Order: sequence, then C-alpha cells, then structure tokens
Amino acid sequence: GLLAAELLVRGLPGDVLVVALAAAALTFSYLAMAAALERQLGDGWRISDGRDVAWFLAIIALGALLSGVVYVGTYAAGGVLPPGPVWAALARYWVGDAVGMTVTLPILLVAMDAERRETLIQTLRRGQWWLMAAAIAALLVALFGDEAGFNYAYLLLLPVIWASMRFGLAGAVLAAALTQVGLIVAMQTGSHQDGFVVELQLLMAAITTTGLLLGVTVDERARSDAELRGSLRMAAAGQMSAA
Repeated sequence: GLLAAELLVRGLPGDVLVVALAAAALTFSYLAMAAALERQLGDGWRISDGRDVAWFLAIIALGALLSGVVYVGTYAAGGVLPPGPVWAALARYWVGDAVGMTVTLPILLVAMDAERRETLIQTLRRGQWWLMAAAIAALLVALFGDEAGFNYAYLLLLPVIWASMRFGLAGAVLAAALTQVGLIVAMQTGSHQDGFVVELQLLMAAITTTGLLLGVTVDERARSDAELRGSLRMAAAGQMSAA
C-alpha cells in the first residue's frame, strides 16, 4: 500500500529500489507504532480518558519522528532527496505525518468500535451537528481566503470545542476531520509558502488535541453519571427491601 501510494503521488521514479526501501522502512516503523498503541490502549484501541489521549499523542509523535528518520534517511542515502537541508525535509515530514495520524486515527478507531460507531451515526443525524459543521465551513472560507486570515485562525477552536462539549469524542473527531479537510482544500487551492503549510499543520494539531481531551472528558463524565445513577437505584432498592 505504501509503495503504491509513493508511485501514485510521485510517479515512477528513476530509482525504484530506493522507493521500495523507503516504503519497507515506513512499514516497519508503522508496525512498531501499532504494537505500542495496542500495548497501551488494549486490543480495542479505545481512547477512554486523558491518560489514553496522552499515550496516543506521545506514541504518534515519537512514531512519526521515527518514520521521518527512516523515510527521509533512505531517500538521502539513495541520493534522490530534493535539494535543501535534510533536517528541513525531516521536520516537514514529521509534522505532516504526526498531524495526519492524529486527525485520522481517532475517527477510524471510533468507526471500528460498534458502540461508538452507533454514537457517531446518531451524531450525524442531529441538526445541531450540521449547524456546527456550517460554522466550521464558514470560518474556513472567511479565514483562509488569503494568508492574512491565519492571524485569526484560533477562532476555529470555538466550533471544535462546541462539538466536543456537546457530543463528546464523536463530536470531537467529526469536527477535527471536517476542519482538516477544509485546511487541505485551502492549501491545495491557494499558493502558499512551505512555512505557512507547516503553520497550518501545527494549528490542526492544536485543534485536534483540544477536541480529543474535551471529548474524552465529556464521555468519561457521562459514564460516571450513568454509574452513579445505577448505584443510587441499587441503594434505593436495598432500602425498600430492608423496609
């Protein structure tokens, strides 16, 4: 899959062996990340509380750095890296890969879990969610018509926080995914400098992390409230039996 993506995005290179080696190196680095995530999150890879979010982000950050080192290093050793310092290419790859996984993996994990998938579907059926989606789209259009709008990009946090507080993790991952798609469209349709693209990716990382932390906190509180109500019902039944 990685090799096919390389050929699809970059075309047939002059040195197929270097591309194959780079794809193989990425495969092993992603396998290492998968093993670490399974070890910390369990077989279901459920992100249930703040501790899980912290482990998830740490593994993604370190794993993306490892992927960048092996990927960029392979191309540098093969002599097919574009002109420029290696560290700059590594930094761009690290940020892009980490942000991409931070945004994409949570929504995939939610979709693979039967209970949370149902919550995701129910969220998409709510009119309030579509109001939030319209707010995100309107902000993206207003902010990224030109690069000057980036100065007010922090406003994108507002609908993401709104969605996370209202719908928990489901709202957080949906809002983050929609924002990421909008930023990709903004980057592809306009002419931006590399530094601006990296700034957008860092903004996306901050938005996604905020949404994840709020979403799992809201879900955790809802579970605690449900457990408390169940305990109170049991206590009431015990008191009635004693009476």
